Amino acid sequence: NRHGAERCEAVFQNQLSEFLLDPHSPAPDRRCYKSRLRSWAVCKEKDGPAKAYQILQELEALSGVSELLGIEYDKTCLPPNLDLELPDLATYNVVMSAYAKSPVLQQPIALKRVLKLANRVQELHEKTGIGEFVLDGHSYVTILMAYRRYMAVQQFPLGKWCCFEVLNLLQRINDIIHHDNDDN
Repeated sequence: NRHGAERCEAVFQNQLSEFLLDPHSPAPDRRCYKSRLRSWAVCKEKDGPAKAYQILQELEALSGVSELLGIEYDKTCLPPNLDLELPDLATYNVVMSAYAKSPVLQQPIALKRVLKLANRVQELHEKTGIGEFVLDGHSYVTILMAYRRYMAVQQFPLGKWCCFEVLNLLQRINDIIHHDNDDN
């Protein structure tokens, strides 16, 4: 709920304030940012997904992802002297899931944000070669959920692009399942 997310935010801000006043005190790390992000993503408030996305952007800027992907981000509002680990796939999945589960009235913006985040993860994999940034089953189910909600609010016939995208996703999921079965 909102109260829990606001409480998590207050604890984070307190830790950050202590660090800024005394650099010898513990600095917020990736886990702190993930906890804060997750609290907003699961709070089921209308602005929860957007707040989670904003925190993800902060984490990306502080970890160097923004620079790596050429994403403009105003770092003047970020705390100095924080050098964080890259966000992991679970972090991206939490934010994508928050948008995919957002109220139907927030579609198609939510679908666009889910697809943008999925593309960002794939681009991270291409640029870093880190296996952590390969979309998994949870990622694909979340993308399909976002498409389902998007299709539910469409008053006009869906374009071929939407059907093609869903079929493409199903093919990727099938490839993952067959690849996993080949490994066993």
